[in-house]
Amino acid sequence: MTIRTIALALMLGVFAEFGLNDRVLAVEPPADAMAVASIDQALAQAQSRHLPVFVDFGAAWCHSCFAMRDHVLHGSRWEAFKKRFVLVESDADSDNGSSWMDRLKVPTLPTYVILNPDGTERGRIIGELPPEKFFQSLDMILSDAGSPVQRQARAQQGSMSDIAAIAQDDIDRFKDKDGMVWYQQLPAKVRVKAASDPVAGPVVALLQMRALGAQLGDVSARGGVVGTLRTLCRQQAEKALSFPSLGLRRFEAVRGLATCVAGLPLKQRRAILGPQLPALNTLLSRRVFGRDAGMVDLLDYTSKMEWIYQVMEAPTRVLEVQQAAIAAARGLLDDGHGGIDVRRNRSVAENLQIILDHAGEQAQRLQVLKALAAAYPDEYYYLNQYGAALVRAGEPAQALPFLERATRLAPSGQQMDVAEQHTRALMLLHRPQDAKAVVDAILKAHPHPKPGPETYELDRLKKMLEP
Repeated sequence: MTIRTIALALMLGVFAEFGLNDRVLAVEPPADAMAVASIDQALAQAQSRHLPVFVDFGAAWCHSCFAMRDHVLHGSRWEAFKKRFVLVESDADSDNGSSWMDRLKVPTLPTYVILNPDGTERGRIIGELPPEKFFQSLDMILSDAGSPVQRQARAQQGSMSDIAAIAQDDIDRFKDKDGMVWYQQLPAKVRVKAASDPVAGPVVALLQMRALGAQLGDVSARGGVVGTLRTLCRQQAEKALSFPSLGLRRFEAVRGLATCVAGLPLKQRRAILGPQLPALNTLLSRRVFGRDAGMVDLLDYTSKMEWIYQVMEAPTRVLEVQQAAIAAARGLLDDGHGGIDVRRNRSVAENLQIILDHAGEQAQRLQVLKALAAAYPDEYYYLNQYGAALVRAGEPAQALPFLERATRLAPSGQQMDVAEQHTRALMLLHRPQDAKAVVDAILKAHPHPKPGPETYELDRLKKMLEP
């Protein structure tokens, strides 16, 4: 190993240790390659090496991002793939990451975008996926077989796998309406085949269910006629549920069905949703809270069940699901001494604290947040969450050191949120001048706020200083 290679390895270790917002780790770089700090610099390196760029958009608050890095983006298979691109891990809260998310219209995390060296998009993978599906999609994109243009062309020719992939991509991007417009433009014979195909059928039905559910909400808000839309929405949900291949997407289908029928009388809602519960409960016990608990998004499935039971007006069942999720998470984090070790699975620990919040278990949640803040002392997010929870628990003095550190560490995109908690603690401690200094620093850092949420947040900060 050369001195230059050793130096580069040490540099990468330092970057990992201190968690830079955007960093590139290029496998087997040329002798003059240097780790870069932004997507723009990654593109410059990609142009010189004639490779695409793999952008891993994540954030400190994204539990699914940690799950993907723990279960998918590691190991020999991932290392082999990294030789095919320049990798940049981009913090969605950093200036560079936020700018590129806007430019690429990234709506959710985690999202993995593969860029050509000229900055144009080659393809993307959205959400928390199992390894096999992730690597299959990535291989298709890197070989150009998964590019949007090629997929669209194959879909027009009747490729069921490509129709399913395009429909799922529209679902993941929250572009249900656009997806339906695209689907209706496919040849009629292709749509007829897709409607009953075991691969395309359930995804297309879910896409239509979601689009109709959104329309149902719109016309309900305007006082329009909803009967026809409700019927169509329900039909698509039940069509998706008719496919044995639906798997864990059954939760999405039943949640959508609950949305479709939410405006019906309670007796009808229960009659429609009740028959779906045995299959969901089996999936919960055997997979979500069972053998797959460490590999799936516990919060996502718990939230879907919460909504279904809320529509059925069954609060006891909501609590039962929450408690089962809490037990599953605690089992995964068990330290062997009657407590939990949040470092065993960071994603599960983050899920646990949110589910505890849903369940109203604030004392337990405070303990989990305390453990997360101790385990990750350089992560502003956990410091801020723990500090905010302490303030709500009536302990602003105990919260202050955590909020002060969170204020120093927070990226620009999260400074206002952290400042709000910090200011609240100081005002509760009757330190208005110190609170004003925090607010003044934020105002100085944002001299020209964007109209909308940013302006609203700054106005709210200033009002917190009022007696």
